[in-house]
Amino acid sequence: MYRTRGCQKLSDNRFKFVVELLPYGTSNFSQQELYVKFYHNSTGTQFYQKMRNVSPPHQLPKFELEQSFLKTGDYSYRYLVRENAFTNDLRQLTAKGSTFFSLTIPSGLDDYHAKARKIYAGAAYGYMDQWNFGYEECVSWVALKVNQMWGTNTEFNNRMFGAPIGNAKYWKKRFQEKGYSVNRYPRAGDIIWWSRGGYGAGHVGFVHEVTNGTIRYTEYNGSIPHGYSYRELSTSQLGDAEFIHIQRKL
Repeated sequence: MYRTRGCQKLSDNRFKFVVELLPYGTSNFSQQELYVKFYHNSTGTQFYQKMRNVSPPHQLPKFELEQSFLKTGDYSYRYLVRENAFTNDLRQLTAKGSTFFSLTIPSGLDDYHAKARKIYAGAAYGYMDQWNFGYEECVSWVALKVNQMWGTNTEFNNRMFGAPIGNAKYWKKRFQEKGYSVNRYPRAGDIIWWSRGGYGAGHVGFVHEVTNGTIRYTEYNGSIPHGYSYRELSTSQLGDAEFIHIQRKL
């Protein structure tokens, strides 16, 4: 008999999985191997990872696995057992898989000019990028970071809802209308949003980390015109900033 435990979240994209053998109804446990089968729900990718026996000698085994996930999204998982080394058959321990959400936060390093492209000259903004935002604008930087977080190239773009989402000052309303949550409680993967700034156009950045009351975010065209900045802000210094929770694509 086995006791399976739900996955424990260690960080945004790292989780721990545990299976314990119970002292009754078990035989030949020394030959058993435990696995976790993972299924990425949006892409259909599946893979297996062998669990590690972490119990001391001569005690009933306890199996653990710590796993990091490179793709953001929903994963399903199931525990499986191989009864002995002489068979390739894997028996399912749980009748139904459980689901969890893994989030991969993109790097805060300035990779903008390596990733963004000047597509064409627009009448209002000069050059546009592949996301249909103004090149080297704050909204263009956020489009790059959100697409990296989602594991997409251009799904986050100025026309993702049909009509343009426009300048940053409109983003709170636009995303709320589409079901995204906006509040003053920051999380990694958020868009930090101000209605003011940018000569009336508003301003946005991308939140990479929130720890002990400190928000670490990056931006373009903020403190450095058309350039990159890394910023830290305490929760006591928020002013009128709010946070668009964009971790999942709705």
